[in-house]
Amino acid sequence: MNPTVSDYTKRTARKTHKKSRLGCVNCKKRKIKCDEGKPSCVNCTRHCISCDYTHTQRGSSNSTPDVEKDTGAPDARDSLTFISSSQSNFTAPKRAHKTRGDVTGPTCTSTQSPETTTLANKPFQFTATDLALFHHFMSCPELGAEQPQWQTQMTRWGFQHHFLLRLLLAMSGFHLAQDPTALSHLQQVTGDHIDYAVEAEAHYDVAVREAASAVPHITGCNGQVLYTSAVFIFICSLARGPQPGEYLGFRDDGAPGCLALFMGVRSILELCSNDLAVNVSTSHIQSDVQYPSSERGQNGHHPTAAAELSTSTEQDYLNNLRFLLDSTYPTDQRAHLEYTAVLDRLQQTYTLVHPPPDSPLERIGLFPHIFGWLYTLPDIFLSDMQQQKQLALTFFSFFVVLLKDVDAAWFIRGWPEHIMHRILHGLDAYHRQFAAWRGDLAQFPP
Repeated sequence: MNPTVSDYTKRTARKTHKKSRLGCVNCKKRKIKCDEGKPSCVNCTRHCISCDYTHTQRGSSNSTPDVEKDTGAPDARDSLTFISSSQSNFTAPKRAHKTRGDVTGPTCTSTQSPETTTLANKPFQFTATDLALFHHFMSCPELGAEQPQWQTQMTRWGFQHHFLLRLLLAMSGFHLAQDPTALSHLQQVTGDHIDYAVEAEAHYDVAVREAASAVPHITGCNGQVLYTSAVFIFICSLARGPQPGEYLGFRDDGAPGCLALFMGVRSILELCSNDLAVNVSTSHIQSDVQYPSSERGQNGHHPTAAAELSTSTEQDYLNNLRFLLDSTYPTDQRAHLEYTAVLDRLQQTYTLVHPPPDSPLERIGLFPHIFGWLYTLPDIFLSDMQQQKQLALTFFSFFVVLLKDVDAAWFIRGWPEHIMHRILHGLDAYHRQFAAWRGDLAQFPP
């Protein structure tokens, strides 16, 4: 009698399958089947490890790799696509397509490239240190703890887009580095072995590269998040504290400075405002900087705003700038027209931020008014400031006075004095007399 195969044996018999001869190194070492997905197979993605095909591609001479090798290929160490984040390269990107839609709507479809998708989907290794940073972000009033609705929105976006979450953690780390009291309280729980400034720098560096990779693929889904991230990138650049050689609008090495990051905010906002549903108000803490009542003047002004001069005297010095402009450029030159517009907006900003005592205007919304002047700066002025031309530096010194008005914000502290000291050092004696009119900032360099 011939042997028969039972139904159970039929069901459990091993099925034939196609062997994986071009699998990744990790799958070959583990002796498991690799789906040969590029740039990362399913097994490596599931276990959050780098996927490496270099050995198998090198060993197979007749095989054609799925992805051509070039200088922009992801590093084998962490499968991140390294994209330049230098400030000089930050230009307005081209939109992938025009799509209107709800910022947080679930119906949005992704148009990202495979490289961008891999970068965006890279698992976030949330460590105990990150948990400490996140706790500080959620509990610190200076980081928005008094605005729970805003914090909830930021954290929701952050867990959906990890580059924003990294920026929140970076901002928290930079704040801890500047606040000894908060740092001491946190160290009582975590210990003093953690350098939060270093942790913040690491998150900031990765976040800038990840956000930059997403900008060329801006859509109705991520437009609001990318705008918010650009704002936080600029804030984090200030939150590091005054850096040697960095003066916001220019640098000693000839680079544009942190202001180039702010122009990135402008570029993204212009892209979003044309075709995307972006609500700028949701990206910012709604309450203005609150000064203690004991530090306010009779008109509710911060004392440094009028420490040396009345409003009329400020306008007199602004009028002197117009005389300086007329003596620098002929009135028919384009540079004169551009600088005139810059000066007109500067005078308007001073009127809004420092209203006369009998004016019905209230001193509110300092940040939108002050940084709004930066937003409108023309390219010729930015270029002149980068080259440290005398007239541009003199104009910028008046912005530094306005910046002093908001130095109660933790990420502004120390910057006005740092920038003004460098401006005065770079001006000749003639231009210095136009800039050195605030006694609390006009500390002449030796």
